This record gives sequence, C-alpha cells and structure tokens, in this order.
Amino acid sequence: MGQLDGLRAIAVFAVIAQHTLPPENPLSSLRLGSHAVHLFFVLSGFLITAILLSARDRCENGGYQMRHVLKAFYLRRALRIFPAYYLILAIAFIVGVEDLRGSWEWHFSYLTNVYLAIRGTGHGAVTHLWSLAIEEQFYIVWPLVVLLMPRRWLSTTLSVTVLTGPLFRLGMWNLTQNVKSTTMLMPACADFLGTGAILAYLSRNHVPDASTARVAAYICGGSAALWAFSLQFSESATLVISGLIEAAFFASVIYLCANSMTGVFGRVLNAAPLRFVGLISYGIYLIHHFIPYFFVALERRFDVWSRFPLTHGWASFVAVSVVSTLFAALSWQLIEAPINSFKRFFPYVPSGKTGKGGASQAADADVMLSSAPVDTTHSANRCRSAPTPEQKQ
Repeated sequence: MGQLDGLRAIAVFAVIAQHTLPPENPLSSLRLGSHAVHLFFVLSGFLITAILLSARDRCENGGYQMRHVLKAFYLRRALRIFPAYYLILAIAFIVGVEDLRGSWEWHFSYLTNVYLAIRGTGHGAVTHLWSLAIEEQFYIVWPLVVLLMPRRWLSTTLSVTVLTGPLFRLGMWNLTQNVKSTTMLMPACADFLGTGAILAYLSRNHVPDASTARVAAYICGGSAALWAFSLQFSESATLVISGLIEAAFFASVIYLCANSMTGVFGRVLNAAPLRFVGLISYGIYLIHHFIPYFFVALERRFDVWSRFPLTHGWASFVAVSVVSTLFAALSWQLIEAPINSFKRFFPYVPSGKTGKGGASQAADADVMLSSAPVDTTHSANRCRSAPTPEQKQ
C-alpha cells in the first residue's frame, strides 16, 4: 500500500499549491487542489468499502451480528479522525480565526459543506473543511449500506450511487446556478465515492495480472483524454460530465498503485519521504489553510511580515508546506498514533474466534484489503510505526 501513501502526498501538496499560489500563476488555472480532493474521495470510497466488505465477510462466516461491526467501525473512525480535527479547530478558535469563530457550530458538527452550499461562496480559513465534512457524512451513511444491504442488491446500489453524482449536480445547477451549491453537498460527490466503492467491490475476488494492469492503464489514458476534452464544454456540462470521467481516471490510478505500479512513477511513489508525507497527509490537510492566518496573527503581534514576505507565490507554498508537515508529524507522533493504538480494544470480530471456513480472527487485526496487497519490499521497515490500511483511513 506504500504507493497509495505516495499518491496521498502528491495530492495534499496539490491542494496547498491551489491555496497559496496567486491566480496569475499558470498552475492555478489547472485547479490541482480540486482534482486532488476528488482523488481523496475515490480513494476513501475504495478503502472504506474494502474494509467494510471484508468485515462483513468475517462477520457472516463467524455467525456474528452486524451491529458489532457497525459499532467497531464508528468507534475506530472516531479514534482516527476526531483528535486531530478538534485539536486544530480548538487552536484556530483560541488564536482568534474570525472565519471559524463566526460559524463554529457548523464546523464542529461536520456541516461545513452544508454551510458553504447555503452561502454559495467560500469562507476563508475554514473553506477546506467542506471535504472533511463530506468524508464524515460518508462514514456515517456508507457502513449502513455496505453491511446491511442484501448482497443481491449491493452491485446495483453501487451503480446507482455513481449515477447519483452527475444527476444531483445537474439538478442543483439548474436550481441555483452556483458552483459551490452544486458541488459541495455529499450527493454531488457520490460518483467519486461510488467509483472507489465499485473498484473495491470488483477487486474482492479478482487476482491482479498483467492484462488487468494494461486495461487499467488504458482506462487511465483514455479517461484523461476525455476529461481534457470535456473542459471545452459549458460550465454546466463540465460540472455534470467531467466528474464521472475524472473518477474513472483516479480509480485506474488507484488500482495501479494498490497493485505496486512499476516504472519511474512507481519508484517515485515508493520513495520513503513521500510515503511518510502521505502517512501524515490528513494532518497536513487539516492545518494548511489555517497557516496563513496564523502568519497574519504573528504580523500583528511582532510586526515581522514586511521583513519576511510570504503572502503570495512559491515562498508561501514552501512556508505553508513546511510548517504544515512539521505540525502534522508532531500531531501523528504525539497524538494520532497513540490514540490510534486504542483501536485494538474495538475489533470487528471478537478475539480468538474461528469462522466457518476455519480462519482465525485476530482481535486487533485491521481488515486486510484483498485488492491491495502490501508492498513487502517496505513492510519490514514500516511494521513498527506505520498503520495498516484501515488505520490510515
């Protein structure tokens, strides 16, 4: 799974670039950050669905009730995402970030996306929290679908989920003519999340081979070309159509990375520094958009801004990236990883049980993703500090 960490690292730096580079910079027109967020959605759909499907199999084979899996999933999610999230919000509130203080109840309740959809515009330092609100809402709803839906309906449900995205965006655009209102509610992102889920579903009983890797590469290239072609259409058409194409592109990239992509790009994604940044990318994403506002607070208190100009351009990108990475690394080592260790008290399946197939169910084992084998080249180096796929999610 090391290449997926590398992919996360590239995505989070793309987000920082969009938020720090000025509009006249050529990279700003590419909207790299928006595409990176969509990549995160597809990746979440893939990993979370694979975790839930595997937990469902273990539960059914062992004869256990699904409510135990649901309880474990929600508690483990809370342990993974709440500590860092509420720490950052508390710091921003104490420091006096006005964008947060004026609407704190929306952000503390993971409803930033609803707040921004109602406003129809962004809201400064807290705008980036909309995607985390989408993720949390997905975590609440999706386990009920994957764990409780009859198996004969599951594939149809996943397909309907994918189609919900463009249809919802089409309806919202016709109603509001506003991009934020059209794209920031969870149903508008259903095609990204659902495409990742379908990838997990199809990968459950499939053994990767060279032919499927080639197909994934062809889909990747073809969808990239269609994606670029769709940009010439009107804004409304692009909002509706390009999401599906973009989701197919990212799903093919995720498939290739999950199965250890070869070549130069594979080696880059496997680089240890990039994998570490991907490991802590959640914390980087959380803090990065608050950093410029903290700089402003420093300017007001110490009058240092004129001697250290970091408000625009590549200097700002470097400063925000470095500070965010340092903060996220500290957060991971001191807060997130220790709290994450409490997941061992909330296994999906009771300890020491044996399912009908005779497989031992370890109490504190995170669910293995059958479609995404661990990169054994790096597993020995990562076993002490790196989390399993489920922990990273």
